[in-house]
Amino acid sequence: MGFTSGQILTASQLNIFTPGTKIKNANGSASAPTYTFDGDADTGMFRSGANAVGIATGGTLRATFNSSGITADLTGTVLTAAQTNITSLGTLTSLGLSGDTTSTGHFTAQSGGADSGIVLGQAFSSSYVGLRTAGMAETGDEYILINDGSITLLSAGTGGDVYIRAGGNSSTCQILLDESEDNIAITGTLSVSGIVTLDDEIKGGSGSAADPTFTFASDGDTGLYPHAANQLGVTAGGTQVARFASNGIRVANGSAATPAYTFINDSNTGFFITGNNGVTRWSGNGTEGGYLYSGGIRTVDGAVGTPAYSFTGDTNTGMYRNTTDQLSLTANGTQCLIAAGGTVNTAGLETTTTSGYRYVLRNNTFGTLYNFTSSADVKENITNVTASEAGAWIDALQPVTFNERWLQEGDEPDDNRAWREADMQVGFIADDVLANSTTAKFAQVEDVDGTLKGVGWKWECVIAAAVAEIKSLRSRVATLEAA
Repeated sequence: MGFTSGQILTASQLNIFTPGTKIKNANGSASAPTYTFDGDADTGMFRSGANAVGIATGGTLRATFNSSGITADLTGTVLTAAQTNITSLGTLTSLGLSGDTTSTGHFTAQSGGADSGIVLGQAFSSSYVGLRTAGMAETGDEYILINDGSITLLSAGTGGDVYIRAGGNSSTCQILLDESEDNIAITGTLSVSGIVTLDDEIKGGSGSAADPTFTFASDGDTGLYPHAANQLGVTAGGTQVARFASNGIRVANGSAATPAYTFINDSNTGFFITGNNGVTRWSGNGTEGGYLYSGGIRTVDGAVGTPAYSFTGDTNTGMYRNTTDQLSLTANGTQCLIAAGGTVNTAGLETTTTSGYRYVLRNNTFGTLYNFTSSADVKENITNVTASEAGAWIDALQPVTFNERWLQEGDEPDDNRAWREADMQVGFIADDVLANSTTAKFAQVEDVDGTLKGVGWKWECVIAAAVAEIKSLRSRVATLEAA
């Protein structure tokens, strides 16, 4: 029996074939399938290749069945909500879906209804993937939107909040995106590794010195907290150590051992106060050194070897308080001047005469501005010097010539040596004056380590002795001349 190309076979015509007979046909193509339909000649089945059967619609290959399974091209295909209930499609090269642009999800949950699920390419954002809940419109409603490298969380309606929570639905550890307050609230501990860049403010709870608002994972009682309105408190070890206010920085009082203002490498040196008395004190090495107040500066007394006011290059030369109402100068650790009341004396106010002189030592002459008197009312046991006494004193005193020694450290410069050797001096040796019982009264004596030592001679006493001797000589000359 013969058939023509494109002929439509009836059921009776198909029954003429013996069961088991193979019916062979041309391979066909996507545009002209081998097995097609009356009125739709470009839709049907054809041989798309070796061991492969192709399904075409509208002249286009849509699916291929081969030994590996099914390969489908669903580009441009629209599936309804009911058609998306697919258990398994294997591997899809591409899949085009479409839903209502305002309320229907493209992939919906089995029990969530048509308005909940995964949304692709919603009308208000042409390129995105979103997860949403019921009835999402172009503005408002709840969704997670992945678009152009960013992720957007949106709550349901105006004034809604978005929560990110850990540990189930617990509010003890969460991040709240609060639309009404226009901020982000964090409950629990925020641990950050790396750099965080913020374009707006961070708000924390009240906090306290013992439990600061902003603190550290390994040191929970050290950090920052609001001390009061418009004041920021700084706490360390649970104790407030500083406070920032609109009029400046305030710190704790401190002490001499732990000053309020100090230094990294010298923590017991700095400034502190002891009360609300307008006095700022300073300490060095944990010991108070003095203070500043509205009337000026006050410091410690100091001593002859460690004067209160000194110099960086010469610490044992300067000024100190000798005793009550006395100011002293020291050089190289040795007292050299004392001021007391209206008096300025060298090497001390004590003296063995009422003149107040510091006696001549070599060629250095020191004077006084006070007690420069020899009136009777400051003397007692007044006795005239006899000629024999004056002669004995003059005979016992031995004048000498000498040069001063070089007493400074290091080698003496040549020009100084030449000047010193040319400057010949005339005087007495204080040690010899004191050692002779006849002339001991002319020696100026000081207590050196518990021993009396001659350190000078009383030139005004020598003058008085010389005057007595001159008078004796004049008397004897007069007697000789009268004879």
